[in-house]
Amino acid sequence: MSACILVLTDFSTAADHALAYAAVLAKPLGAHLVVLHVDTHTSLLDPELLAGPRPDQQAITLALSTRIHGLRVPAQAEVCAGTLAVAVAEVADRHQPALIVVGRQPTEDVPEELISSSAVDVLQITSHPLLMVPYAATLPAPPHYALLAADDEPFSLGDNAGSVRHLFNALNVRLSVVHVATAGHQASHTQALDAVLQTGITIEMPLPLLHRVTDADPARGIATTAATCHPDLLVLIARPRSFFGRLFHRSVTAQVVLHSAVPVLLLPATTKATGPKISLHAAGQYNH
Repeated sequence: MSACILVLTDFSTAADHALAYAAVLAKPLGAHLVVLHVDTHTSLLDPELLAGPRPDQQAITLALSTRIHGLRVPAQAEVCAGTLAVAVAEVADRHQPALIVVGRQPTEDVPEELISSSAVDVLQITSHPLLMVPYAATLPAPPHYALLAADDEPFSLGDNAGSVRHLFNALNVRLSVVHVATAGHQASHTQALDAVLQTGITIEMPLPLLHRVTDADPARGIATTAATCHPDLLVLIARPRSFFGRLFHRSVTAQVVLHSAVPVLLLPATTKATGPKISLHAAGQYNH
């Protein structure tokens, strides 16, 4: 059975953009798409749907079939009623997607809290990697250069490590790591790269380039690095403390997600690293 990419749609322009991006990813991954519409007024992506009348089943079926037609990759549609979190959890449990893809509306059109709480719901319930595709993201080329923002604490990606490694290898992604340290803590840069290597996602890849940044504001440091090296994918580690707390919309992760011009891949992680330790110093080191 081929890998699955689950794409959420509310039929907004942003969701259509994300679906097109998911189709571009699916081909080199040998994956099929499951396109899910959640029939609820608490759904995420289009604020007009929250206030507007609920479309009837015939209109939903027509909208889904129209979007699937001509994708050039295998795809199927599903419709669920209820809350976003419960519906996504049920569909994800059946299909076990390697990736969940969501379109992100321009932040000036959608309250930050709405986007933030939706991401929280998806990650907290499913624990699958979540790709948020901004409306302005360039299509249709798949990403080839990813910038991963890491702190200096070890973490594990659990069962997701294999699917992330497959994603990077299948797309021939070149990976760099950025670590933002405050003044006086620059020694933690190498620990950040070590933490990434421990996950195993870089196996069969060249050793990532390490960008060392000093800034009191981590989100600003990440944005500055991205503006300099021009990645077409940002990768963030979604730790429980940054995603499931009440102040999610103030977290570093949320600020990067909300303002990034390129897709952002959120990797749910635990703080306990597993697997054999890989020594950065034994492997060699690249600096920037």
